[in-house]
Amino acid sequence: MKPLLTLLLLAALVLAAAGCIQPQIPDPHPTPLPTAPPPSGEPAFLISNTDQYLSYWNEKMGWNLPDRTRLAYAEELNRYLDATWEKEAAGYHVTNTSDFLRAVKTILGLTEEQFAAFVTADAEQKRADQLNYHSHTSRLYETYADQP
Repeated sequence: MKPLLTLLLLAALVLAAAGCIQPQIPDPHPTPLPTAPPPSGEPAFLISNTDQYLSYWNEKMGWNLPDRTRLAYAEELNRYLDATWEKEAAGYHVTNTSDFLRAVKTILGLTEEQFAAFVTADAEQKRADQLNYHSHTSRLYETYADQP
């Protein structure tokens, strides 16, 4: 064992003398690695067109709402948004997804089963939209934090 250790030490010295091994010197000013900010509870989002929003979910969830009914619900949802959330140039800044989804449930008269499926689908859609934010495949939600 001792001859092997001696041989390894001798080889390391020869390589170091030949300039093949560079000493590891810590960087005094390391460059921080970019990291995503930790999620802060529910993500906020902007909603600018309630008819488009309800049309999307009507089709996705198979609620089969007639156009007139959907438009009436969209107007009622607009009234809710006006009364509850701050309107900005790009739309309503919704910061509490749970309250917003419960309002949609009440306005549309969803059953508990429909509501549970809607909440799950909404969370999956938001997750997909956050992952695809910079692609052209996801346009329903825009994460408020990513706005300029």
